[in-house]
Amino acid sequence: MFNLKLLGFLLLISAGISAQTSGLLMPPSFPDPDSIINLNLPKQKYKLSGGKIGGWLTLSAVSFIDGAAEGYTFDGRKSFERKYNVDPYGFWGSESWRRVYVDGDPAKGHKSWLHKNIGAWDFYHAADDIRKYGYIGSASLLGISIYRFDKSIWHWLLDAGISIGLSIFWKRTGMQWIRN
Repeated sequence: MFNLKLLGFLLLISAGISAQTSGLLMPPSFPDPDSIINLNLPKQKYKLSGGKIGGWLTLSAVSFIDGAAEGYTFDGRKSFERKYNVDPYGFWGSESWRRVYVDGDPAKGHKSWLHKNIGAWDFYHAADDIRKYGYIGSASLLGISIYRFDKSIWHWLLDAGISIGLSIFWKRTGMQWIRN
């Protein structure tokens, strides 16, 4: 007599072997995501150098000073007088620019050749010089430390995004600080 259990068992083994060799029981294989959408993601790790950190710190400080100078201008150059009760003719005051003239009167001319060529030394003019040269300096420092031909476009975009974000944040912070 033929055993049905043995026949079922042999059929099951043969079906399993057949399914396995034909690929029916194999886990599904999905296409490589890079082959569907080529994002050209970076193969190398993102590097944080001392030049980048120095450039970003310089950019942050310059952006804060730039925001403070803008806020000072919007506030009629009276921010320090209002907040800290400083002398209007001192470094932080709104009338400090008059110190370069004889008796503080522009009609009488400059005190000296030096005052004529260098100009007023007050908060606004100092901040204006710092923001001009500071942005150039931080951009140079970042450019030297960031620029490489073998970098991925994603690293360039990340560096630019960090720089833009820091500049916006610190400029806004400087403007709010001086006006409040």
